Amino acid sequence: MTKDKITDEYIKAVQKQFKHYHTTDARFISDLKDAVISYAAQQDSLDYEQLVSQFGDPQELVLSLIHISEP
Repeated sequence: MTKDKITDEYIKAVQKQFKHYHTTDARFISDLKDAVISYAAQQDSLDYEQLVSQFGDPQELVLSLIHISEP
């Protein structure tokens, strides 16, 4: 699988988690996508698990963001 497909898969997994919790954060997704693409460009090879290791599990990532955002 290409780096582009792997990064797209990861971003889509995060977006899916936002939908699961009936919320969205377009700015967070945009910033995360930029960071993921930048990270991927620096790697000789890339797999999905590297993204999870570097940025976090999509579900845990969204849950922590929701928890931080709550008053």
